[in-house]
Amino acid sequence: MIQCSEDKQSLRFLIEFSNNSYMGYYSSSNFSTLLVGEGSWDAKKNQLCTVACRIHDASGSLEKSYVGDCTTRLSLRFPAILSIRSTSAVEGEMWSEKQRNESGFFDRIVFRNADHKRVGVQLQGLKYEYTEMDKVNKLCPKKNPVRNSRGTYPDAYSGDMSFSLSIKNSEGRKGWGSSNVVAVGDQPYQRFPFLIPSSSSRPTNPGATNHSFLHISYKISLEFDSNVNQSSNGYQNIQISAEGFYDSETGSLCMVGCKESLSHSMDCEILVEIQFPPLELYSKGSKFKGSIKSMRETTDVLYFGPMGCSGTANYHSWSEESFWRMDLEPWDT
Repeated sequence: MIQCSEDKQSLRFLIEFSNNSYMGYYSSSNFSTLLVGEGSWDAKKNQLCTVACRIHDASGSLEKSYVGDCTTRLSLRFPAILSIRSTSAVEGEMWSEKQRNESGFFDRIVFRNADHKRVGVQLQGLKYEYTEMDKVNKLCPKKNPVRNSRGTYPDAYSGDMSFSLSIKNSEGRKGWGSSNVVAVGDQPYQRFPFLIPSSSSRPTNPGATNHSFLHISYKISLEFDSNVNQSSNGYQNIQISAEGFYDSETGSLCMVGCKESLSHSMDCEILVEIQFPPLELYSKGSKFKGSIKSMRETTDVLYFGPMGCSGTANYHSWSEESFWRMDLEPWDT
């Protein structure tokens, strides 16, 4: 919760830390997880710098709680440019001004938003910059296949482009995941989550000569039941950032992906291919199919076997259009 000053770029805030992945807008009764403070906004750096204080809560009563220990510092930065290697719209760090041997000291903590679909921050002028398109052009040549006469495919600017998927790797292990659009053209996708903009207001597609081929970027999250390299919850999580082309006339999506390796370097030798089904087959439960492959040699330490993926297309715009068409058509009497 943030309260802004009317006469200058300063604010007061209340921030809560939780071990839950979802946070709603509610007031917690556990004041020990809250920080209150004041800060100022640096417009040139798109950065918020704050002084934060802990709330001392001995009885669980707001009336008897008080603010103290204002030695915590918090900095939030909102990058002006997103890319395949930096898809976080919010980055920050928190540290203590105390000496290391003092009670309450903690090491510097660096954080960023990991779940793109839950980002609610949108800065004016935020852009997406494509950096792997040379590789995309080699791996995803723009062909002119025979167009499918059965119908049309999802519009890149609609909510139909995000989907859940089932995964099976070369070892037979099964998993699941989600895929969410980060940007279409040079504009972050969150600017128009439910609206399809007119041709005059749509983002620019640098280098795209065919109107059906659109630059697009995704954040893909995969999870496998893990018996090796287990995380704390018993699952192996893989995060892939990808960018490439979407052909709205054939429903073909082809992208180069990057994921962080165990050495914290970026492995960008990944090919992601998805084929969307026609919109008209939505009511029949038509599925999309695709694959995620490593382009490295099998002897490379970063190589992984091919993964097949599939899922039921969830075409919101088509189902809504069908509903309104059904509602407006006269009933037979």
